[in-house]
This record gives sequence, structure tokens and C-alpha cells, in this order.
Amino acid sequence: MRFLHLEDNANDQILVREMLQDDGLASELVVVTTSLEFESALQLQPFDLIISDFSLPSFDGLRALAIARKLSPQTPFIFFSGTIGEEVAVESLRHGATDYVLKQRPQRLAGAVRSALRSKEERVRLAKMEGELRQMEERLRIVARAWTTTDRLLLVNSESSPDHSPVASSVLTASLICVGIFSWKNNCRMFFPIASKALQPYMRSAPLFQ
Repeated sequence: MRFLHLEDNANDQILVREMLQDDGLASELVVVTTSLEFESALQLQPFDLIISDFSLPSFDGLRALAIARKLSPQTPFIFFSGTIGEEVAVESLRHGATDYVLKQRPQRLAGAVRSALRSKEERVRLAKMEGELRQMEERLRIVARAWTTTDRLLLVNSESSPDHSPVASSVLTASLICVGIFSWKNNCRMFFPIASKALQPYMRSAPLFQ
């Protein structure tokens, strides 16, 4: 893992590094102290987490948060500060901060980091599932259109033998599309019963369709 730490106090830099190491959070900790360094680091490489002081000589934590949300919006952002008040803390959360930890209670930092990383993993997992679902829905629409046309043709040609039907090749092609996307037994037969019945003469010797 790679963490970005925005902190101008050398003692606090050491404290954060040691606390993460002691809690088993092995990571590459990149330390920056200015707005320019912070922005450059975000532009050059991805980070799994950002830890930031709130009061810095050159700019404040809310400005750092705004930069992070612009350049790396999916990266968890935790304030670790001794000067952040309750109202400002609430405002920071409203603007996209993941959490805040007071330097007077440093023992909370490791837990906040773990919680933020778990939340990020869950968001990534859900986004992946949503993407897969959208792909499946699009594939289903494609197959459904193909089978709707096929079923209509099979109804018109219901008295013809599949071996001599002018739509036999189209039926077989559509069936292969369906098998490539879904389980034939559990889905294709359920969704497309007319075509499924008509295809049986083709499928008796094909284990894939049994």
C-alpha cells in the first residue's frame, strides 16, 4: 500500500509512521509538506490513503481536501490534526473527508485507517458488481432480441422440420450466443421455451445443451 502524508511537523511525521508500523499497516509512506508537493504527488502516482494535518503554514486542510477530491476523488482522506474543531470537522466530512483524528488521541489513527481502507474496498467491490450487472443486462437485451425474432419465425414455421427450416441456422446461432452468456439449462430454456423445444433435435448429441 502507498499512503500520502501531508505534514510539516517532523515529530508528527515520525509518530504517524511508527503508529502505522506498530499496528501492522505496512505501507510506503510518502511525506509532503507544501501545497505544491501535495498536488505534484497526487498527479504523479496513485495512493491508497491520504493523511493530512489541518493547519499548515502555506495552506489549510480544507484546501488540501479540495485538491485531493479533484485529483484523486476515490482515495480516502483522513485529517490527523491537533487544531481542528468540531464545526470544522463536520464541515470537512461534508466536503468529502473520510474521518478525522485528533492528535491528542493518536491511538485512534490506525483504526480509522483500517476502517477507511475497508470502506474503499467495499466501494470498489460494489462498483465492480454494478459494472458486471450492466454488462449482463446488455448481453441479455442482445440475446432477447435475437430470440424474440427466432421464436416468431419458429411459430410461423412450426409445421416444418428443424432440419429443413429456413431459420434453422439462425436458431442455432442464437442458441450458441445464449450458451456463451448464460447457462443453457437454467436460463436459456426458461427464457426462450419455443426455441428451446425446436432446438432439441440438434442438441441430443451435444452434452453442453443437456
